[in-house]
This record gives sequence, structure tokens and C-alpha cells, in this order.
Amino acid sequence: MLRSKLVIGLTCMLLARIAFAGTEAELIAAQAPDDVVQLNKTLDLTRNTAADIEQQLRAKGVTQFAMIRFAPWAYREEIWVLYRNEEKAFVTEFTVENARVRLRALVEVEPAVWDQAFNTFFVARQKRPAAPLPVGARMRRDPWTPGYSGIVTLDKDGEARTYLLATDDLLTLHIQSPVEELLCSTVFAGMHCYNGSTTTDGWVKQQLDGLMQHSQKTTRKLIQLTTGNQ
Repeated sequence: MLRSKLVIGLTCMLLARIAFAGTEAELIAAQAPDDVVQLNKTLDLTRNTAADIEQQLRAKGVTQFAMIRFAPWAYREEIWVLYRNEEKAFVTEFTVENARVRLRALVEVEPAVWDQAFNTFFVARQKRPAAPLPVGARMRRDPWTPGYSGIVTLDKDGEARTYLLATDDLLTLHIQSPVEELLCSTVFAGMHCYNGSTTTDGWVKQQLDGLMQHSQKTTRKLIQLTTGNQ
């Protein structure tokens, strides 16, 4: 009897991971290879952890959740999980760095605030891949990654969605014009003016930051990772 339950459990885990990877594979296959270089790295480093999280949420009967995976820096991946039951709503942040998964934040959020952010993610649609930098433009600090740099997986009472995040969902690009570059090199030189294009937080990071600003710490650990890496 115990052996039968174990086999059934392992089969369910395998099917869940195949379905999850298949969804990713279909989205990736529809894109040009040059547009998913960074995304493929993020998926490879977070796939097992994401499958583990999704399985646990479903096993606990969670019917509303969103998982957002992206790389804010070249050396670290982030996994944000928004989930709720009838009474309470939570946000959990994991990071994957050097093949190690760490819990960075576990907070409770006012349900009305959570609902607003969750619905923003749920109704969002996959955009066209982010365009490369214009010819001659250069970044001041971090490089700009064309194409897609993240993925969102959601479930709302049985209605599931998955879509890719273009880099300009995560970062808003500000291209420095030739006039600005000239002024920065001459008139405003030495006045905290620097040449190069810059980025600020896109709508995804703004939504996540907004949730954290309306949160309070909690010890409710619904998600207990069993994967030591990835």
C-alpha cells in the first residue's frame, strides 16, 4: 500500500514537472533564439524550484497564485510567489545564486492590495520582444538585454496562464540623445551628468515593490522547499 502511494506520488510529481516544462518549451519555441538567451538561463536555474513550489501550492489547495521569475542582475535569479486563501494573502521571494536557493522575504499583504497586484499580472499579455539598443547607443551601467528576460505563471480558480516577460516589462529604457550626450560632455560636464543610456524599474518591479510596501512579516511558511539547488 505504501509502495503504491509512493509510486502515485512520484508519478504526479513527474507529470507536474513535464507539464510545467512543456508550457515553457512551447513559449520558447515560438521565439527567435537571440530573443531568449537570458530567459533560457533563468529557466534552467529556476525550473526545479518553480516546479516544486507549484506542486506544493496545489497540494495545499491554493487556488490563486502567481509566480514571477526573472534575473535582476547577471549573477542572481529571483522567484516571487504571490498566493492567497479565502482570508489571507502572502508574498514570498526566493533568490537563486551560485546554484543555491535562499528565502529572502516572507510577508503577509492586505488582501485588497494583493488582489489588485495579482489581477494586474493576470490580465497582462505577452508583449513583443524588447528591441536591441539603437545603433550608437550605449548603456551607462548594466547592459541592455534584448528579447525576453522573465516568465509569469498564474492560476486563478482553475484558470491558468503563462506568458513571457520582455526586458522592457522589467526595465524601462531611457535612451540618451546625441544632444544630451553633447551637453553632458560640455556644458554640464562635472555636474553629476554622465553619458550613456539608463534604465529604471518597469511595471513588474513596481508591482512587487508596491506589495512589499503594504506588507508585514509573518512566520507562515506554506512553501517548504525540498530542492537543495535549482
